[in-house]
Amino acid sequence: MDNGELLLKIRSGNNREALKEMYKPFPSVRHFIKQHGGNEDEARDVFQESLLIFYRNAQKPEFQLTSALGTYLFSICKYLWKDELKKKNRIVSFEGKDMADEVTDHREEELKIQWLDTIINSLGGKCLEILQLFYYKKMSMEQIAAKLGYKNVDTVKTQKYKCIERAKVMAAEPIVKHQFETL
Repeated sequence: MDNGELLLKIRSGNNREALKEMYKPFPSVRHFIKQHGGNEDEARDVFQESLLIFYRNAQKPEFQLTSALGTYLFSICKYLWKDELKKKNRIVSFEGKDMADEVTDHREEELKIQWLDTIINSLGGKCLEILQLFYYKKMSMEQIAAKLGYKNVDTVKTQKYKCIERAKVMAAEPIVKHQFETL
């Protein structure tokens, strides 16, 4: 489910399906909190609070989720856990990074995601449709072939492979150029 679909489900009251999606990041949050002095119950509490924050924000018509849901929830959880540790007078240090570094890292990750989104959208209609049906809608090759009118599954597989290869080439070009510029 993409971000737009998730927000539509939340705003329309279709919370059951949205909740399934919203709980997917919990294992990584639990791991993080346990690694930083917390326990299972504290991880659940922090995650629940992050879900409430997200849910309230998602209800606002102007809110747009520009990152992956897991990234968004994980960031909220890190801040909530840091506050919780401060309340308990415990030392707060997450992997030697301060929060400014975390924000910078997160922004860089967001830029990478935006760049990849631009690449995927520039592949063209058929490529975009095949990749969306396969990766986002989780359709089988047989279903995609039938939906798009291809003669057989091998044609879809070949087309998907070509689309991915073209995306890889496009993604590699600016990275190589950037590497030479920084030398």
